[in-house]
Amino acid sequence: MKSKFIKVAGYDLHYRVKGSGKNMVLLHGGLTSSNYWKETIEHFSKIFKVYALDLPGFGLSDKPNIGYSIPEQSKFVDGFLDSLNIEKPILMGHSYGGSIAVQLAANKPEKFKALIAIEPVCKPVRKKRLFSILSAPGIKNILHSLKVLELGCWIKYLFAKSEEKLKCLTYFKDIQKMSKYASFGSLKEITKINLEDELKKIKIPSLFVWGDNKKSVVGLPPKGLKKFTMIENAGHNLIHEKFEAFKNSLTHFLSCQSAIPFLRQDNQVTS
Repeated sequence: MKSKFIKVAGYDLHYRVKGSGKNMVLLHGGLTSSNYWKETIEHFSKIFKVYALDLPGFGLSDKPNIGYSIPEQSKFVDGFLDSLNIEKPILMGHSYGGSIAVQLAANKPEKFKALIAIEPVCKPVRKKRLFSILSAPGIKNILHSLKVLELGCWIKYLFAKSEEKLKCLTYFKDIQKMSKYASFGSLKEITKINLEDELKKIKIPSLFVWGDNKKSVVGLPPKGLKKFTMIENAGHNLIHEKFEAFKNSLTHFLSCQSAIPFLRQDNQVTS
């Protein structure tokens, strides 16, 4: 896997790339980075040329003082695709990154072969008031100086099962690299986001995936979304919690789209 940088709109953006063939672009969620996709990259790079971007403010990318709204991030992703001449990729995003993917697929459908959105934030999150308070200007500066997010990650690590501890450490490293503008800007964004109109505009082949844990911060799929896949016994981080079911769901969808026709005989379905 190669680690590279590209300048987009005057900022250096970091990305990982691996594989060859048709293009696939991955957009991580808030509080993470391209590192989140390691297992996904390893699997799908056997079939595709996979690009995993560190969104501005996250990972190793530059950390400008911008609003971190979904439209702003969408412009950076669009510029990233144009700068590298990435044509007709399968666009996949998780959480905050899933929202960016939905925005792009709805408004620039000609640029993408298909959309895969995993637990995208399509309506204001639960505990909206709490997130609004946390992202308020004065509060966010105090919380950032006290390293509250890092502390929360360490507490989670202490009480995590042994198989979960490595993932906690990965999140901790991502949080350390993230700017306060990105962390609290993205938290504020998900308190007011509403993509229900964009969902109605999507015409390209699409797969929406949710975990069936009703306590997920993004809640259940929007009522207007008629077709989606639900993965059993999974929460917001279903990619890590149920990777085999996630992988099988994607493989089945991509086979039906002839993106990976040689897998059509596998009869793989979500479990």
